[in-house]
Amino acid sequence: MNDLQMVALLIGVVLVLLSLPCIFSTPKAMDWIRDFPRSKFAAWIITAIGTTWVAWLLFQTPLAWFDKYKPALYMLAPAFFLIVVNYMDELLAPRALGGFLLLIPNPIIEVARQRGLLLVSIAYLLVVAGIILVLSPYMFRKTMAYWIASTARCRILGYLFLGCGIFVSIFGLLFY
Repeated sequence: MNDLQMVALLIGVVLVLLSLPCIFSTPKAMDWIRDFPRSKFAAWIITAIGTTWVAWLLFQTPLAWFDKYKPALYMLAPAFFLIVVNYMDELLAPRALGGFLLLIPNPIIEVARQRGLLLVSIAYLLVVAGIILVLSPYMFRKTMAYWIASTARCRILGYLFLGCGIFVSIFGLLFY
């Protein structure tokens, strides 16, 4: 199994896993989606993962002028995390999710540069969604309010994610 197949399979599995609560436990999924924008726990977890990832990327960056500042990242990353969770707590979970969606395309594009048009397209869709969430986190609430307005819509959303996940997985395994 090559790298493109692994990335396609990983994206497909994540989409399938995201779809399962909307299909099989619809009321709980609707409650969780409704509460997500104000969830401190989700915000802290996603912000911690994003901050760690950004610090690691900065540490791996081969910039000559930046090398002398790299040891400071060990102190600056936790300080940045604490500042963000304390002073930007309004709709932090969708903002952190948007930042995470901006980070995810980096490894996808690294792997899929030459042949992975489907994966590159998914990566750019993630970038657009990330930009929207970072700049307008209330859009998450507005969009999800439409999708979770009824149980049927929530299940449809789940089936859409399930279909996309299966399609990406099968496409990746057959054509990469």
